[in-house]
Amino acid sequence: CLGFASAWVNSAASAAKVVARRAWGEGSAPFLFLQALTYGALKVCVYSFLVLLALAVLQQCVAYAIAVVSGSTSGFKKVSCKLTPCDL
Repeated sequence: CLGFASAWVNSAASAAKVVARRAWGEGSAPFLFLQALTYGALKVCVYSFLVLLALAVLQQCVAYAIAVVSGSTSGFKKVSCKLTPCDL
């Protein structure tokens, strides 16, 4: 939800930035504010994606560590060998 909101703010600020640049010039206060808002929203999008990616990697590492500690990986290999003919 935060990513969608920041993407919306980024696109709205980009459009308003173009209008402000044409109306008041690149050195004006509204243009500089909208430029900072655009870059801020872009940073929020990028950081949100990186946080979600880090959480997904952490979740996979924890799941793997739990599987190794509980020994479920060796049980999976034994069950899969029983279900399929291993002698082929």
